[in-house]
This record gives sequence, C-alpha cells and structure tokens, in this order.
Amino acid sequence: MRTSLVASILIASGAAQAAVTPDFRAPSGGAVADRVHTMAVQVVAGGDGAQLSVASGVMAGGGIVFTDLRAVAVRGPDGVLAPRRQIAVLTVAGVFAARIAGTAPDLDVAVLELPQAARGIEGPPLADGSLAAGDRLLAIRAAKLGTALRFDAMGFSIEAADGDVLLPTPAPPLSFAGAPVFDARGELAGILVSPTEQDGLLVPAKSLLEILTRLRAAAAPPDDHI
Repeated sequence: MRTSLVASILIASGAAQAAVTPDFRAPSGGAVADRVHTMAVQVVAGGDGAQLSVASGVMAGGGIVFTDLRAVAVRGPDGVLAPRRQIAVLTVAGVFAARIAGTAPDLDVAVLELPQAARGIEGPPLADGSLAAGDRLLAIRAAKLGTALRFDAMGFSIEAADGDVLLPTPAPPLSFAGAPVFDARGELAGILVSPTEQDGLLVPAKSLLEILTRLRAAAAPPDDHI
C-alpha cells in the first residue's frame, strides 16, 4: 500500500504535532516575530518517488495557505505547470494534506486548501497599505527540525517596485521561498517567491488579496435569480 506523504512525515518526526522552537535572528524585529511566527508553515511536496520540494508558506485563515508556486508544481517539457502528486503542510497544530486551490503563475504564487480540521488555525491580517522603497520588513520561514518546527527571521527593506512585485534588499536566499513577510504592525505585507534559483521577489498583500478574491468568485455558485 502506498504511504502518503503526510504519514511519512509523521513517521519520520515521531510525533503527530509539531512543537514550536523559535529561533529568531533579527533582534530589531523580535517583537513582531514573537506575535506572528506560528502563522508560518512548511510546505512539502512530492510523491511516487519524486524528489521532495520544500518551501515555507503562511496561513491565511479558513484553511488557506499561500506559498511559492515552484514548491508545489513542476513545469513539463511542454512548458505547462502540473501539480505535484502529494502535498503536506506542517503547522504548529499538526501535519495536514493539502490540495492546490488555485495559482497565479504570473506572480509565482500558489494557494493551497487544507482539510476542515485545519480551518480554525489563525492567519494574520493582510496589510492594506502600499509598500514603498526603504520600508523595513521581516520575513519568517518555517523548517522542520527533528520533531519540531523551527522559525528563522530575516530583516530586509524594499529596494524598488517591478510591476506587481517588489525587490527586497538584501536579496532573500532560496531557502526563504514562500516565507511570509510582516510589517512593523505584524500584518502580512506579502510573501517571498523565487521565480528562479537566483531571483527573490516580494508579492505584496494587495496582490494576494486579489488572488483570493478571484478564487472565491470562481468557486461561488451561479446566481440563478431572474
């Protein structure tokens, strides 16, 4: 019988729930990190012998997770993105199977949906203001360390805007792909994505909200009222 990715993670970790081991390395952002670190998650995708892909992500409430698109989909020879067969999300409340609810390929963002049991996990409020060059922000990534989730923080500022994405400086390492980014109020300012192994970009909260709005509109039942 094929073992699911979720079951494999639980067996390897030896625990059904992930403990929280904060490891923040950004003293200036420690207060924000203390408030929001448990909203970061780790996303693991693979299945059927394929190499595992790992990235961070963030809870958005209602069982919705934002993450880096390259973590959960692969581009075939024809250039078409195909979802990985199995996706698991490690949260402070446990490990959950996930499915891709939608994607925004132009922004390298994927939206995952978790089962009912995970829909009570809190997500941060989305920042409603625009980001500008020089703004200071904090990225938090989640990574499994033994039986625990470990959280690392990285401070950076906005260098410039490039269409619907922002350029962080210093450029975030690839290990921060999918990591949520918070402002000084602890609101979700966006997520980091890595279109390539060399590029690190910030997709702002307003774009994430637009993605969610489109998904909800597409999922809404048709209005039969005449």
